[in-house]
Amino acid sequence: MIRPDYTDLGIVNLMASLRAGLAAGRRSYGAGGYSYPVCSALPPERVRDHPKVFLVVIDGLGFDYLRRQTGAPWLNAHLAAALSSVYPPTTTSAITTFLTGEAPLQHGMLGWFQRFAEFSQVFAVLTGQARGGGAPLAERAGDLRRLLGHVAFGERIGVRSHVVAPAHIAGSPYNLAHLGPAELHPFEGLDAGVAACTRLARRPGRAYVYVYWHGLDATRWATRRGCRAWRRSGTWRPSMPRSRGWPTRSAAAAACCS
Repeated sequence: MIRPDYTDLGIVNLMASLRAGLAAGRRSYGAGGYSYPVCSALPPERVRDHPKVFLVVIDGLGFDYLRRQTGAPWLNAHLAAALSSVYPPTTTSAITTFLTGEAPLQHGMLGWFQRFAEFSQVFAVLTGQARGGGAPLAERAGDLRRLLGHVAFGERIGVRSHVVAPAHIAGSPYNLAHLGPAELHPFEGLDAGVAACTRLARRPGRAYVYVYWHGLDATRWATRRGCRAWRRSGTWRPSMPRSRGWPTRSAAAAACCS
């Protein structure tokens, strides 16, 4: 098992570098929250040198998987380092770290399902659905942002920020609760997402853009469910090694574009 690294090469350190670089000279924005060391693979000075900074999160794209892809020469050529994820290495924990800049120890979101003592019920955190039925989390909470107590990353940096995400995720209560001052750019289909990023890159002025795409991870889970179905039918034959546990390494191809 690869242990998370919160001292240098972890996604919490990546967020610390982005925060330090983007909030440089803005004390009221750079202060507050728990402070982790910056990431040596992306010094804040490098972030500071570029008017447009994009953080592109491709859910399910791990370092080892990327290195095996001969069809991704650009990403591999610009690979700066392998970063460890947070612990526990769940989608909910990691996404909330990207949205807030804090580790699960601070933001408190640990897994896909989580019990909220305020309602004595378990909810799927990202979707807000109640396990076992009932009103969704956002409806029960009234003010989801107040319930979670999170500060959006865009509120910590003091520059114009944007969020580019698939439409069904962009407008979700959980995503909106972490939007802060950022401008939201929902898209339908990967090509539309790329077009939205291109438009933002061409806009004048300094900006931070958080981009999320779930397609790779969704395909992986759909394939995994299909394999289970084939296995039950007796026609499934293994053609690749099975997973040996949760992946905890994230591929970091940190690119700043001006």
